[in-house]
Amino acid sequence: MFSIIIVILVVTGIFLLLINNRICSGIIFFSAMILFLICGIITPKEALSGFSNKGVLTVAVLFVVSEGIRNSNIFDHLISHFLSSGKNSVRSVLMKILPPISLISAFLNNTAVVMIAAPVVKRWSESVHVPASKFMIPVSFMTIAGGLCTLIGTSTNLVVHSLMLESGIQGFSLFELGKVGIFCALATFFYLYFFSPHILSGNNAIASEQAQITGEQNKDWLVRNRRKEITAIILLLFMVVGAGFSEAINIPVKNKPDMFIFASLTMICMVLTGLIPSRQSAKYIHWDILVTIACAFAISKAIDNSGIADLISGFILHLTSSCHPVLILAVIYLVTNLFTQIVPNNAAAAMTFPIAMATAVKMGADPKPFCVAICIAASASFIIPHSYQTNLIAMNLGNYGLKDFVRSGLPLSIIMFILSVALIPVFFPFNKIT
Repeated sequence: MFSIIIVILVVTGIFLLLINNRICSGIIFFSAMILFLICGIITPKEALSGFSNKGVLTVAVLFVVSEGIRNSNIFDHLISHFLSSGKNSVRSVLMKILPPISLISAFLNNTAVVMIAAPVVKRWSESVHVPASKFMIPVSFMTIAGGLCTLIGTSTNLVVHSLMLESGIQGFSLFELGKVGIFCALATFFYLYFFSPHILSGNNAIASEQAQITGEQNKDWLVRNRRKEITAIILLLFMVVGAGFSEAINIPVKNKPDMFIFASLTMICMVLTGLIPSRQSAKYIHWDILVTIACAFAISKAIDNSGIADLISGFILHLTSSCHPVLILAVIYLVTNLFTQIVPNNAAAAMTFPIAMATAVKMGADPKPFCVAICIAASASFIIPHSYQTNLIAMNLGNYGLKDFVRSGLPLSIIMFILSVALIPVFFPFNKIT
């Protein structure tokens, strides 16, 4: 009982401090980890497990790789090219930029993708005298949705994957989450294409003559470095194709090359080829996010060790005892999605993971459907901007208020919930485990 009370008090404190938004999340989660360690709820090994976890290290390496791609300017030029060609109504622009942004975000860090795309789109919108508010939220939301399609699309997926491996169950393959994620991305695109021009403030018309002038300006403004662009594309393909190929075949070696190995080799090659300045590579790692993720593993273990996970899972099963497993899946999704509106998405996933695992064990069901639900629900942070960095960037560049995110994000959150709960059991059945 002592452990349960301590964990409840500390987790409540985490929520309150994050809502207050005066202390960075890394410090908050590190402090919580130390408190659990002092109280004996977790062991020193459990407290530090996140800092040596391969998934966390992969996130760190991918931060650097994403910056290398960003430094090449290849995607700046790609997005600028799309903006300066064809028709230029708001919907035409959304049609041109959202699909490539979604594709890019499936393989690169979401924050880096928005930092690449959003300023280019903002400069273009200002040059044609159209409010940037028409495009910043769509760019952020589409980036989030694209990240749901692969294991490396968002750090949340890697966190859940690592927690699954630590729990002794098979993790996700590189494209496995895409079975549901691609439908979520398509739904997000069509929602933004048809409804965001009406929901978000601004003028719907863009003068084609002005856009053509901007196209000429873009050609003068963007200076291409072909060698860097080609190198970046080759290295990105090496990382993705290499990891996917290694995953698909049986290699009779003790340490089979995985995403961590290929991402690390890609990072090393980027340093050697000059895409990343060798003395500045460490500054590209988002240390606050990384510390939050690493400490979230310890928080997750504390929730499990204290017995709270069993308590909550028992309560969920009691309420839904005569209901279909899909309803239980829906509850896990909603709890995770509620958490992710308050705490960082990685932490939300880590905190609900032991509850999902305990629920699956008591049901005698495969935990993978619940893990997929956690991945999607933790990333689907569309309502409150402060818990997801891409939304914060969009809020600043688009001059949005909270009501803009609620108005545009709440319907999308409902769509993602319905779609996920409907599709997850189709691709990830609730198989009984004996």
